[in-house]
Amino acid sequence: MPQAVNSVISLSMTSPGLFRCSESDIQFQVTRHVTIDYEVDSWSNYTEILQNLRGGYEIIGPLFNVKSRLEPNMVSAVYLPHCLCLEGFRGDKSLIQCFHYKDDNLVLETPSRLEGKYAVLENPTFSCIGVILYPLNLLQERIIKLIPYHGMVLLFSNTIIREDLRHQYRLHLYLLPRIRTAEKEVERTEMKFSFQRIPKPPQTESVYYKKKYRITGPLTASVNPETLLFESHCPLEIYAYTEISIEEKITKIVVSLLPEDKDVIVWKSAVTAEEMMHLPCAVSRFTNQSGDCSSIPQSVHFMDKHRAKLIRMISVVDPVLDDLLDQNLLTYEQYQTVISKSTSAGQMRTLYDYIRAWGDDDKDKVYQSLRTHNHRTIKKLEKEVPGDDNEHRTLTGRFRCHIF
Repeated sequence: MPQAVNSVISLSMTSPGLFRCSESDIQFQVTRHVTIDYEVDSWSNYTEILQNLRGGYEIIGPLFNVKSRLEPNMVSAVYLPHCLCLEGFRGDKSLIQCFHYKDDNLVLETPSRLEGKYAVLENPTFSCIGVILYPLNLLQERIIKLIPYHGMVLLFSNTIIREDLRHQYRLHLYLLPRIRTAEKEVERTEMKFSFQRIPKPPQTESVYYKKKYRITGPLTASVNPETLLFESHCPLEIYAYTEISIEEKITKIVVSLLPEDKDVIVWKSAVTAEEMMHLPCAVSRFTNQSGDCSSIPQSVHFMDKHRAKLIRMISVVDPVLDDLLDQNLLTYEQYQTVISKSTSAGQMRTLYDYIRAWGDDDKDKVYQSLRTHNHRTIKKLEKEVPGDDNEHRTLTGRFRCHIF
């Protein structure tokens, strides 16, 4: 299994336009066909360099090491993802800087503009680049603890059925900055230990730097530890989690996340026993009578199979667009283009112009949002399809994306 950190990702963009890598959420605005090779680097490799900065700093996004030698003007802009909630940011936005380490020299660049969850650099040069808050004096360090971040909660499950038919359910709960590379890294780690992700909406209410959050579950559950510290960056990509253990047969549990000092729910979800025991798998289970595995068909994604019906039948589109914008699946310009259409059919048809080229992992998120806001319609279409349409599928990407 390739690792996100220090694995080369090769992006081949075949035409001018804005392209997003579904592996890391970085976006490139290119003026012609170009292939870009980059790594998601570890900030821990640059600790000494960061410590030489006068004043404090805070890392708020992944670090990208672009390997390709690019000609001038081939990339007109790069969109660097970060987890800072700009709407709640009441400080000086000039604190948001792009860390750029090239030819053994550190340069801090002010973004050309801030857009959603991106710091945009126009006409960039490349090597090692990421987003930080700098400089932070003692007063600003106190203020930053009041600045909201975009957070997400990930749930993973492993269930054991013993010989006496008693169940042991184990959940791993992570509180992370809403950064794609962190999400991918945690998924890979959990898969190594036979834990599978439970597909729940991950986004939280605003979370705050260096604040502790407590996890609540059933009274019969063991929750260890009972609090998690939110950090916008984890050194060495080692992410803390809480384990919720239940040793009895259950039908459903409710898990919540609250600040340690307040009774305000920032995330909540109900999880059924079926979700913990029968998570979707990556490969269709159909075989022929002889058991020849070569006859296993390729799954067609729900979004592709039902394109015409979804365009015709979906009536609630605006909250779906809000979800996709929050998850960085749509840029703000794309969001405005879709929402400007006068009918829901027109909105869905325009939305399909973008999602038809996305990977199945991203299409899963569209499906989940449609299922939340148009539940009856999606359930009706699900009944037309044998098996489980909510499968986790192999990433294909919005353009060719190879990891070595």
